[in-house]
Amino acid sequence: MDKEDIKKVEYLLDHPDEISFAYQPIFNAKDNTVYGYETLMRPAPFNPIEFIEAARSLNRLGNIEEITMIYGTMHLLEAGLKGKAFFNTLPEASLSPEVMEKCRRIGLKPLRGRNIYEILEYTEHNEEAWNAKINAIRESNSNAQFAVDDFGTGDNIMFEVLDKYKPAIVKIDRSYIANIAFDRENQRIVDLMCHEIKKRGIMTLAEGIETEEEYYYLLDQDIDLMQGFYLGKPKLYTEYIEEAKKDKEQ
Repeated sequence: MDKEDIKKVEYLLDHPDEISFAYQPIFNAKDNTVYGYETLMRPAPFNPIEFIEAARSLNRLGNIEEITMIYGTMHLLEAGLKGKAFFNTLPEASLSPEVMEKCRRIGLKPLRGRNIYEILEYTEHNEEAWNAKINAIRESNSNAQFAVDDFGTGDNIMFEVLDKYKPAIVKIDRSYIANIAFDRENQRIVDLMCHEIKKRGIMTLAEGIETEEEYYYLLDQDIDLMQGFYLGKPKLYTEYIEEAKKDKEQ
């Protein structure tokens, strides 16, 4: 990024109310009901990875966590979305008790027991920051759970990560879901993943489902949850609000 882009990133970090959030539905595989929604930051004009990398260079990853938790919670509640609430979290960034307390006050009753924190794979793990985050989440009394994102890539490729984080859900990376109805190697790998994940009592989530063939193949596999453009694209929280208004008017 050039200096002007860095200034834009700093501006957005200082003005989080100007960052939009989208929410993508996650479905139960067996009955196609909505299980919950993944919270997705939309820091235009940047994509999320660009924004995170720039924040890292500014030593402001903590602000990413704070914005995601506070504003992601606020907008999800404004949109009236039901089910589990998935929030991405960086294993190298800390999260203060003050931020969790603010989230608790915002969504104490409606989100208690609904929060699931997705551990992103493309950032490094910082033990001190992670432990501080875990303690802050526990002290918030939110009954939150954890999910491992993009399993099979980056640092989330080894089964040991499941024993380390003890997640409730593991999201199998899109790279293994793509063309799975015809790709024998992907079929073999996903079958092995599901076996190892399920024997630990963890739910499986296939992410990035984009075709009818992928969807119907996975229906016959040991998959609990599904997510992807074929089932439902991310929509800005304002779109959900507008849809709810139209439904009331009809």
